[in-house]
Amino acid sequence: MDAADALYGDVIEDAQSQFFNKTAVRQPSDIKFFKQHEFDWYGQDTWKIRPNFTLNVGLRYQLNGVPYETGGNFSNLLQDPGSFAAGQPVTFSIVGPGSGHSLYQPDHKDIEPRIGFSWDPWKDGKTAIRAGFGIFHDRTFGNAFGNARADPPFQAAYTNFPVNADSPPFVLNGETIGNAFGSGTFPGQPPPQTPSASIPDGSLTSGIVVFNTHFPNAASNNWNLDIQRELPGNNVADIAYVGAMGVHVYGQRDGNPPSPALVQQLLAFCVPGNPNNVGFPGLISPSNPNGQCDGTTVSGSALYEGFEFGELPFDAVNNNALIQPDYQINEYNSIYHGMQAKFTHRMSHGLQFQGAYTWSHALDNSVDPLTPAVGAHTFPRNSLALSQNYGNSDNDTRQVLVLNYIYELPIGRGKGYLNHGAVGRIMEGFELNGIFTAQTGHPFQVRGTLDTQRTGISAWGYQVGDPFGSGAGCGLTPAPGSGLAYIPNECAFTNPPFGQASNNERNQFYGPGFWDWDVTLAKRMSITERVKAELRFEGYNILNHPHFLNPGTDAAGIGNLIGQPQFGVITATYTQPDGTTSARQIQVALKIVF
Repeated sequence: MDAADALYGDVIEDAQSQFFNKTAVRQPSDIKFFKQHEFDWYGQDTWKIRPNFTLNVGLRYQLNGVPYETGGNFSNLLQDPGSFAAGQPVTFSIVGPGSGHSLYQPDHKDIEPRIGFSWDPWKDGKTAIRAGFGIFHDRTFGNAFGNARADPPFQAAYTNFPVNADSPPFVLNGETIGNAFGSGTFPGQPPPQTPSASIPDGSLTSGIVVFNTHFPNAASNNWNLDIQRELPGNNVADIAYVGAMGVHVYGQRDGNPPSPALVQQLLAFCVPGNPNNVGFPGLISPSNPNGQCDGTTVSGSALYEGFEFGELPFDAVNNNALIQPDYQINEYNSIYHGMQAKFTHRMSHGLQFQGAYTWSHALDNSVDPLTPAVGAHTFPRNSLALSQNYGNSDNDTRQVLVLNYIYELPIGRGKGYLNHGAVGRIMEGFELNGIFTAQTGHPFQVRGTLDTQRTGISAWGYQVGDPFGSGAGCGLTPAPGSGLAYIPNECAFTNPPFGQASNNERNQFYGPGFWDWDVTLAKRMSITERVKAELRFEGYNILNHPHFLNPGTDAAGIGNLIGQPQFGVITATYTQPDGTTSARQIQVALKIVF
């Protein structure tokens, strides 16, 4: 029901998910119990090759078993979901112990060599040159396979939306909750559903999660080179190069993407000069009285269901039992390069200081299927060409500077100033601490509204001007007070021409950076010989500097969607990990130690 109907008790739709086990017996919930066995072996040795050169060599073998449901109540599609022929039902198989099938093939090749060395080139104990390389693997985490628990035959859905869709005015055959009109449209108890492991062609079923049966564990190849030097005055300088390359990175793609060959056949058909290109009821309108399809029709959801909805002569997929199933794959790759510099002043004369700066660049072609970046898709823009998704990583932060310090004020008892009598007792134990952080922004992508590449996914925005130039006269200027207009020229983007991809790479644009200063003033006091006290005044973001998020973090998610009045406008700021505001916060704490 909607808000208006709820006032009168009217019902316009009834829906229920019903859960079953592998013997088709109804279950009260879809809770499942998973197990995953892991075994690890590791050996390492250290050689003192020379007095100033140490070599470490290690070898690790990791066996991450395939997860399974303890009761055998789990299923998977044991072939590529896009490989089913027209008219062929898509049939799921029970997987797990006793079924003869596992969720995916076990990976027995997780061999992880490790090597590293430390060298003191001048044998003075003040310089250390270190380097290392290692391979690391990761298990398949619970959310990935837990999201597949509703696959057939373990869930069946009852839906009743009684719309008279045969002819206008498409009226609802509504009824009240208590069947006041006596139509019996909505039964008091939804009828039992019959679960099935097979989904017929034409079912247009969505929300299905399928694992590629070839699913190797994700691996990260890590390496580094570090030079550290002790300097006069209790100072240490350190500079390092750090690299990482991810292979078999976890993600997902459209498991049943449009066939390029079928798309081309549809484009050849949907032309004005084709005498057979008439009479598609889903396209008939005053501006299209003959119901002709054209190149714009051959895109988006019509690629999967255009035939069923009277818009195309056939679909661009051979079998549409499944619509865009979430096909879990480990086929993505990533690369990271970083320069890390650090300067440390060890505690001396009451002062300790450390400054760290990182310049880095992370690239990949992957998508996060669970928590995608704001405004990002959970599918690549072309599931048949993953390389088109290559670009800046969602977490690519080019520059980060962090300064931290501890300063014991030179006043009070035991210090150089104001150290006598009552004044010395009052002024003792003062300490200033702080952390200052400054960093560049996170990347985001500008989203388009049309599937111009005909892959089933809307293209990214096509750049036709300077996003940060003048936007005067473009007609999309946001209302005053609606937020921070981060992209002033909203008309710098449009949809790509049909048949083309965007001229922008993924995550080409970056949101605002931020800086933050957290400070603490602490005072330690001796109440008695055994009882101590510490009073702390803590301020987070003490200068109350706003930390803006990227366009697209608005509630409607349209801040990075072209053509919207709020395009390029930022309406939200960062929140603390505990959910509190990122604005200035001040707190006082007292600690008694006895």
